[in-house]
Amino acid sequence: MIRNIKVLFQNFCFKNPPKSDIVIFDETNSKFVSDYILDNLPYYIYETRPKIIFISLKVIYYFIKSLQSIDCKYVVSKNKKFRALFGELSRHYYLSCFQLICPKIVITNIDNSGWYHWLSKKYIGAEFFAIQNGHRTNEQLKKSVQQYHQHFFCFGEYDKSKYERFGHSVLNYYPIGSLKLGIYDHYYKMDNKIIYDISIVSQFRPFTFDKHSALNPDEKRAKASQIKMHNYLSKYIQKKKIKACIILSSDQNNEIKWFRNIFHDNVDYIPNNAELLLSYKALQMSKISIGFNSTLISEAMCLNNKILRIDFTESSDFNEYKPMILLNNPTYQEMSERLDQLLAEPYDSYRKRTKEYASYVMNYDPCLPPHIYIRKKIEEYL
Repeated sequence: MIRNIKVLFQNFCFKNPPKSDIVIFDETNSKFVSDYILDNLPYYIYETRPKIIFISLKVIYYFIKSLQSIDCKYVVSKNKKFRALFGELSRHYYLSCFQLICPKIVITNIDNSGWYHWLSKKYIGAEFFAIQNGHRTNEQLKKSVQQYHQHFFCFGEYDKSKYERFGHSVLNYYPIGSLKLGIYDHYYKMDNKIIYDISIVSQFRPFTFDKHSALNPDEKRAKASQIKMHNYLSKYIQKKKIKACIILSSDQNNEIKWFRNIFHDNVDYIPNNAELLLSYKALQMSKISIGFNSTLISEAMCLNNKILRIDFTESSDFNEYKPMILLNNPTYQEMSERLDQLLAEPYDSYRKRTKEYASYVMNYDPCLPPHIYIRKKIEEYL
């Protein structure tokens, strides 16, 4: 009992949070922001799953003051009222801490965080910079609470158009491509030889692909589509005797075990290493990259890669792209013929017919990669 109390109190810090001109909101992917965008600039990482909770008279004062604007109607309207109340209290606690940190710049790589959107509307005195970390499907943009961005560093005009269509509020768009892709291209990219005819991008999640998991309708449709795609691709790889790999989404053995049941030993498995950005290296070593609706497929277009999305959901909910990069509900024969054509097509010809659309989806400029662009934008406000 005494030990539990001691551990509990290690999570509390009885003083004000530190002042900082730059705050990274949430620890997720914060290393890419701190090491490449904020290099040599002082910053503070505000963790939303905190190891430390600040408690002081000033924090309590600002917290109580903030509670005057608590959204009681929102809490009452929710089925899970305790969860909704906890969320509201957490947001107001964050606001009280930010009023003591006094940042000029708040930057995050979790652009879809509801807490971040709320804070960017409520906290006055800072510029809020959100870096897109993934494409959002139509279903996600329909169902999510309205997003609010002061500065949104998105992938391309494709995402800008979707956010506007679904009524999300963005004051400033900057369609500059993918932060991680730019870092890979700038620091890690090498002249890798083509080893694989195709690379398959995994979107494996242990919960989703566990047969005992209770999934919502969208998760069931996405899962069924991916399973059918993988079965078709396994048949194609075995029949054509081509060299293929699967770019894993984790470092867990159960992911490889799941894929072995479909592909057996007919593919190589590329481990996931987020810090070394090995997924991008695997893309570079492939002629064609294939997947369901992964953002990595869009990023592959910037690495001299042919791409193909395959969707069996019979809808535009998960993929809303032109047929030049998307196969909707194909037969095995249709998929096989499309892959044969892509493998045979010279890259210069492929690039010529897809270049304009690729820039629309992922607008990447290797002469001004996102981490440098964002750094310059931050310096304008310091």
